[in-house]
Amino acid sequence: MHSFLNVTVAVTLAACAATVLPGCLIRSSQSVHYSGLSPVNSATQAVEVGKSTPDDVLAKLGKPNEQEVLSSGDEVWRWNYTKHQHDHARVFLLINSRKHTHTPGTYSVTFRDGVVVSKRWM
Repeated sequence: MHSFLNVTVAVTLAACAATVLPGCLIRSSQSVHYSGLSPVNSATQAVEVGKSTPDDVLAKLGKPNEQEVLSSGDEVWRWNYTKHQHDHARVFLLINSRKHTHTPGTYSVTFRDGVVVSKRWM
């Protein structure tokens, strides 16, 4: 009888724990931010193909990290950025995982005859 009571109490406690604790047992989070020119920057969206001039782009985005004149005469301006992503996952008393990634990228704008002809994220 005593052993039956212990099993009953153990099963009852386990059932209560299973309904109350799952929200506390597993947790994860992620954060993303950018250094340099951000892809979510509204200024990059304001650069208009076929309309924006080098002066417009300079006023909106600031001085580029690189400037290159191609053999075709087109001019390419590049801004560098880094995406920083932080992931954190935790399983109560078993796993505590943290991952940090840093991914470099480039935003480029190409000019021809004094106006933007293309813009892209790489």
